[in-house]
Amino acid sequence: MKRILFSVLGLMASSAVLAQTALEVNGQVISSQSQKQIMQLLDKQGVKDKDQQLAMARNILVRQAVVVQEASKQKITTDPAVKLAIEEQKTSLLQNELIRRNVLNKDITESEAKKVYEDLSKTYNPNEIKLRHILVKTEKEATDLIASIKKGKDMANIAKEKSLDKASAKNGGEIPFTNIKAFAVPGFGEAGLALDKGQVRPIPFKSNLGYHIIKLEDKRTVPFPEFKKVRAEMEKLASQRKVQDYFAKLIRSAKVAEVQDKKKK
Repeated sequence: MKRILFSVLGLMASSAVLAQTALEVNGQVISSQSQKQIMQLLDKQGVKDKDQQLAMARNILVRQAVVVQEASKQKITTDPAVKLAIEEQKTSLLQNELIRRNVLNKDITESEAKKVYEDLSKTYNPNEIKLRHILVKTEKEATDLIASIKKGKDMANIAKEKSLDKASAKNGGEIPFTNIKAFAVPGFGEAGLALDKGQVRPIPFKSNLGYHIIKLEDKRTVPFPEFKKVRAEMEKLASQRKVQDYFAKLIRSAKVAEVQDKKKK
């Protein structure tokens, strides 16, 4: 909990006395125990003055009570969308605490990091390509532009003028060296890799974005990095894997069954 400053109440009386006293907010009783619990949290966070602890604790609790009361009065708490959002936030908070207590409290071992490294190295594709690219709406337009490029028209100028991919168009359609598995469009990288250096794909490549004119500028292979160079990243990925495994195990062990709703009397 970050340091919180609220000014709903101006209570700076003797904490030894007031900490024993419950509060009543619009008829709702806030126990002295609730106040003490927040005071203890504030103490752990570095707020050592007891009067300040008490004032801050009461400010927090009064604000919470007033907000919930008003939300209930306006029937906000019964709104299905709000109820779902509250449960999602509650689940997220509890999930993070489960992770902290059951996963992140243990260091990642070298063997765990190396296991992730070995798994990734098996699926790694070393091929990177540098392309020039034009995206247009119709197959006919793409075919006509390919014919123009073959006749000697400058592809970079065409890309700047006609390509719908504005990010690459401003650079004459150039896409810098990229791993073929990193392209968002399925099959796009493989289509570029199949070309010879300097070759324009003779037929447009179709995707859900439109029709692509592809020219392979260059290709290279980049070996998988040594473990020592990516150890920190592998440890992070190993930690993420442990989190996923932890919750997968919880879900697998849960007893889930369809039952009939209990009828309200």
